Amino acid sequence: MESGNGMMKKVMNTIGAEGREKVISHLNADDFQKLMDCLESVCEMTDFRSMMKKITPIIKKVSGAKVASKLMSMYIGDGNEKESSNKGAMDAVMTLPYYHPVPDGLRPGMAVYVQGAVPEDSKGFSVDFTVAKLQKANIACHFNPRFKWGNKVVFNTFEFHRWKKEEIRRMPFQKGEHFEAIFIVTEIGYQILVNGKHFYVFRHRIPAQGVRFIKVEGDLELQSVNVTAGPMVENMTRTFPGIYHLPLPHEQTVLGGLYPGMSVYVNGTVPEDSHSFGVDFACCQHWGADIPLHFSPRFFQEALVLNTFQSDKWGKEEKLQNPFQKGEPFEIIFTVTETEYQIQVNGNPFCNYSHRFPPQSVQLIRVVGDLDLQSLNVTAGPKMENTIMTFPAIYNPPMPYTGDIPGGLGAERTITVRGSIPKNGKRFEINFMAGQDIALHVELRMKPWRAVVRNSFLNGDWENEERKLTFYPFQPGQDFKLSIHCDNREFKFYANDQPFFDYTHRYVPIKQIRTLEIDGDVTLSYIQY
Repeated sequence: MESGNGMMKKVMNTIGAEGREKVISHLNADDFQKLMDCLESVCEMTDFRSMMKKITPIIKKVSGAKVASKLMSMYIGDGNEKESSNKGAMDAVMTLPYYHPVPDGLRPGMAVYVQGAVPEDSKGFSVDFTVAKLQKANIACHFNPRFKWGNKVVFNTFEFHRWKKEEIRRMPFQKGEHFEAIFIVTEIGYQILVNGKHFYVFRHRIPAQGVRFIKVEGDLELQSVNVTAGPMVENMTRTFPGIYHLPLPHEQTVLGGLYPGMSVYVNGTVPEDSHSFGVDFACCQHWGADIPLHFSPRFFQEALVLNTFQSDKWGKEEKLQNPFQKGEPFEIIFTVTETEYQIQVNGNPFCNYSHRFPPQSVQLIRVVGDLDLQSLNVTAGPKMENTIMTFPAIYNPPMPYTGDIPGGLGAERTITVRGSIPKNGKRFEINFMAGQDIALHVELRMKPWRAVVRNSFLNGDWENEERKLTFYPFQPGQDFKLSIHCDNREFKFYANDQPFFDYTHRYVPIKQIRTLEIDGDVTLSYIQY
């Protein structure tokens, strides 16, 4: 009998390059690694069948029901599925209501993956995070797309035999279409992605640790439910796939105040129902404190307001056209100079705001209002602190990028790179150079296979590759933050502030590593040495 490895290669050959890319783009990191294992080594038939159940709905959408039917004939269901109600469909679907056990409860870093298809006549369906397999059990998170009653998604909590206050969002699902919903458990709540895009954050009302079952019911063709445990690193949890949303109001202290050469970087998304939001440069945490810079996009006025709050009263407003769009991601960079704040929005110069009193008095950056905040960072200017020199950030560097590492790499040095990957991005690479040698080559591949290849090119030859990963954070069309820390033993990479991989030094002395190169399908926002 042919191995699962051989059969999976035949499947990939049958669907062609476009089909392979579509399959890969819809898989989470764990499933992608399983697929790669099945292609590159011997895999059991049970593993092959399991993977086929995940990728067949994608193949059907890309290549058509005829191809999907042909491929489905290559494996036999395990008896727990029924035939799809859609004419001509060959997807294996689960009997509803379906209960997926979570014996030890949920904790931050874990994720729940739900895949299926919405029938043309669907009235609605639900995914419930419930504490017991009982009709009246408490429900920590009720996720309820409704087609018949308002074409909307309702979020709620059921506790002590009563429903709480509903939270409502626009419908992201289409009848007759396949979907994937990911529920990422964080300290704050459930981060929900639909078809790879951020959808909503439902804050905890009942501790996630009490959830014991994921219940799915309604008018739905359910194909899979999986619960994945996030790896624990030094008592910290890692979320997947690298999309983070900070609770508001969010505050970050600025020890010693702001000085020329320093920058403040704000990154997030404007919700569809946003009224307004604000970024305040405040003199202290007290809400009535002076605010040297108040930056306030207001959708209800279709304007952006800049102002200063001093001695318990607002100064004269400066009004500009609002550059932000509802439902769209954004980045704001505030650069401090001797005379003003220079403000960029989405990589373009937006405006300048003259100092009304010294920026050195700023001790706190506060973000408030209606937005999904993903990051807030303050980068240092060229200022001597404890004999360690930091350098100004390089904003929107041209690609390909080649730059000198000031003073050479050295131990206890961290380089931060922020950027975004275009929707059609296939790969980009980062090289740390020492003359003609490449001390570290990192190639980040999105298509046709997701991988992160690490190697060194020394004395005219490539050495052994390293590829092992615990998660894959890079997605076409999404922003990323990559921090690279160097010590005397190794490089430590962090993706979106989560440990990514380590690479033991193969080139010494590290002080001779003096050049950073970045090339490929990537747009850079800034580099901080």
